[in-house]
Amino acid sequence: MNHLLNIAKQLFPAVLLLGTACGKTEPDPTPVHDAACRFTLALDEPGGPDTRSLLVSADIEQKITSVTLGVYQGGLLAEKAHFDTGFDQMSFPLEDGVYTAYALVNMGDMSGQLPDRESALPDLCYNIPGYTEPGTGIEYRGIPMAGKLDYTVGVTGNGTIPVRRLLAKVTAVLSCGWSGVITSVKVCQLNGTLKPFGTSAAASQADILPIQEFSAGGDAASGSFVFYVPENLQGTFSGITDSHGKSPEGSSGVNGKKALLTYLETEVKGISGVEGTIVYRSFLGADATSNFDIRRNCRYTWTLRFLPDGRLYNDWKHENRLKWSEYRYAMEPSSLVLYPGESAFVTVQRHEDRYVNGVFHADGGPVRPWASYFNWSYYPPGNPSFTNDNSVIVGALNGNNYSIYANGPGSRRITATGEENSYSCDVLVRDYSRKLILVADRPRARVGELVYLRALLFTTQNGVTSTGEDVTADQSRTFLYREESESLNPVKMVSNGVLSAQSAGEDRFSARYNCTEDDHFLGAFGVWVTFEDQLTGNLTINGAGAVGTTGGGIQLSASFTPYSGGVPGSPVDVSSSVQWRIQDGDNVVHIQDGYVTSSQATAAVAHASYSVGGITYRAHAVVRFNR
Repeated sequence: MNHLLNIAKQLFPAVLLLGTACGKTEPDPTPVHDAACRFTLALDEPGGPDTRSLLVSADIEQKITSVTLGVYQGGLLAEKAHFDTGFDQMSFPLEDGVYTAYALVNMGDMSGQLPDRESALPDLCYNIPGYTEPGTGIEYRGIPMAGKLDYTVGVTGNGTIPVRRLLAKVTAVLSCGWSGVITSVKVCQLNGTLKPFGTSAAASQADILPIQEFSAGGDAASGSFVFYVPENLQGTFSGITDSHGKSPEGSSGVNGKKALLTYLETEVKGISGVEGTIVYRSFLGADATSNFDIRRNCRYTWTLRFLPDGRLYNDWKHENRLKWSEYRYAMEPSSLVLYPGESAFVTVQRHEDRYVNGVFHADGGPVRPWASYFNWSYYPPGNPSFTNDNSVIVGALNGNNYSIYANGPGSRRITATGEENSYSCDVLVRDYSRKLILVADRPRARVGELVYLRALLFTTQNGVTSTGEDVTADQSRTFLYREESESLNPVKMVSNGVLSAQSAGEDRFSARYNCTEDDHFLGAFGVWVTFEDQLTGNLTINGAGAVGTTGGGIQLSASFTPYSGGVPGSPVDVSSSVQWRIQDGDNVVHIQDGYVTSSQATAAVAHASYSVGGITYRAHAVVRFNR
């Protein structure tokens, strides 16, 4: 599917020259329409390279299919015309004088929309008909552009109108862990009402366009996705101080504008130890926290990385640039904070369709590179090979993701060298690690009862794992959320971490914690809670909270208690019949029938599921290991 919003390729600088030429054959003291003023179009790229003529182009960023021109003198409309062809021959017969010429590009015939008074132009609206609609969508017409030029007939020679695109170019650079794949990337809540000569911002739900989606396929572990996003200047909200709050779920201080803010949604599945699909949503803007402006003719780069176990690494990288197109390489990220045992991707990002060969250097310390995982966006000539002796990786550094593993603690600088430039990433490995685990006080309850979720923060240092700090109440850093649609599910979160239901149903809940001192978002996923009109049974894990030692093991057991008429019967040991699963476990492994072991000090969640009578019962328990 070739949606305009989702053309995942790098495009060269788009520049359009607009020239005006006017001339008179003979002097005349009282001229009347004595000058044929010819106009052509030009695209303004502030801070960009020299302009070049691009009147005829199939490139969506440069494409021109229609032009409406309006010329004003003394604040009143003097001439107007619409052109579907001959864009280098657009002309007006104008008397000597001072004029302002306005151009509306790729919007169809807008001549009937031009106001009589120039002062009304800031309120002129263009309603985007869509992206893929035949004949009228942006994919067919091209990106809408607008600009103006102050012009003096009889004095001014050639001139350039600074025509600018009314959309922004947003690049999402995404990488997930070895076991996961990116299943879709979407831009949501797009502003469909543009003001070519004013401030464009969605004012109501009627201004919002339908979702545009790009499906990354079933095996995309990473990728760079380009979206063309309409201007939507919603402003800055000072109450949001970290990127955790810049999401549809976490942003509360946006003055009721949540439904008008443009956001990017990423779905990831196949993460080891996590059932189903994980959905991440993040509002776009000029920074990672409080700004929600998508500005015309600007480019934004948004970087998000997932750790191998599905946790979201706090690697928001927002680049807000006036240049739409440029040649640039950079190490992404420029710095990393890791816990011992963590891994992360380091990428030399190509922002245009170019390649460069170079060398990765690791100059000492606890971080060792893994060259075995990489992803080509483009294949440079020669199909270069990769070697890894834990100090140097040799190969093409264009568009490749390299994984590094933290032995820690300590620090290291990783450097990429190519062409005449080098780029680096400073990696700091802590002498402790942290993990967020979400638990419920019970996995099943009757309709009308309350179930309490708790977000527990575990710290492992010097081989000892803490008992878990309850951070549920710290709503400035902890956010609990449901993974399904709230409007379609009877299970409700009546307050932070408190669940109830007015009818039977179930849902899965997750949590995020903003560990600001470590520059991490910690995630805990997949706690199911079920409400029944009358309890039919209950599954329990025996040995919850057990503490083991590395190299040793913990024996868990599971028992099922059937209910009849709401009355519990005798529990039955089902340890060998349940499905066991370890989540957030790093090196924690389930061996058989509830026996769990670990090669490192850490905390994890053991999940058990048991099916009987067509009903699946679930239970979970925390296990800890010390060295």
